[in-house]
Amino acid sequence: MLRFNMIISIILMAICINGFNTSLLSAATPQSGPQLQNQLSESTEKKSNEIEEKLEKQIKTYCDAQIFRLIDEKAESHFNRLDNYYKETKDSFEWLITCAAGLFVSMIALAMFLFWKSDKSLKEHIDSRTTHWIDEIKSKLKEFDDLKKVYETAITENEQLKVRLKSLTAYKHKKIIWAYETQGMDASAEIEEIHRNGFTVTECDPGKEKQLTSSQCDFLIYSYQNSSIAKERLELITEVLSTFPYPVPLIIYTFQSHDPRIPNEQMAILSNYRNYILSNMPLTLKSHFNSLIRN
Repeated sequence: MLRFNMIISIILMAICINGFNTSLLSAATPQSGPQLQNQLSESTEKKSNEIEEKLEKQIKTYCDAQIFRLIDEKAESHFNRLDNYYKETKDSFEWLITCAAGLFVSMIALAMFLFWKSDKSLKEHIDSRTTHWIDEIKSKLKEFDDLKKVYETAITENEQLKVRLKSLTAYKHKKIIWAYETQGMDASAEIEEIHRNGFTVTECDPGKEKQLTSSQCDFLIYSYQNSSIAKERLELITEVLSTFPYPVPLIIYTFQSHDPRIPNEQMAILSNYRNYILSNMPLTLKSHFNSLIRN
């Protein structure tokens, strides 16, 4: 309404100015000369131009103001719509968050309820399985203890058996010496027989017996010949064996002697030693050897 009134006022002003200019020209024409008329005409035209410029400026100013006002109204309307949309969207989002939170809490409550409901049966099941596992472990431990006892018993018996076997087979490792009364005597057949039974025999030359030690001789076989040095040789043999810390069995083997009987004076020497036995045949040698070597 204000815009319409403003436009009407400007039109009316323009009409009035135009009518005023016309009346001035009409009044001056009959009374004045051509020069005055020209002056009035120029003055009127100048006034008219000034008024037109002012009107043009006013119209332009008015139009600009109307354009800016319209822009402000459109912008304000647009921003109002955006603000309303934001508020509506914000309210919808908050409502959605509230619903989601409520649903999440409800699910947690339902899960807790279901867990509480099944907790008793679950606990009973776990207790039952645990008791079963403990019983199995105890049973396995008892079996392990029994096996351990059996193993320890077997180890003890094995050690005892080793000791017994060692004592039973120790004679196999005894050091056997074969000594001769004189040089040239031969006992290879008898020694070979002893070798076949698993023993080791070391031959000792006449006179070398005095170099023997207890660690070198556990058993001594002496080939007797009843020569001129028989007594001397018997004295040396028994003297060496008497120095050992333990008694060494002595077999006097007379199979190679022309007279297997030993004179009394030589028997006296042997009687002083005491740990001896006479053997006049290979068979009796074997029998006496097998009997004495195991002692």
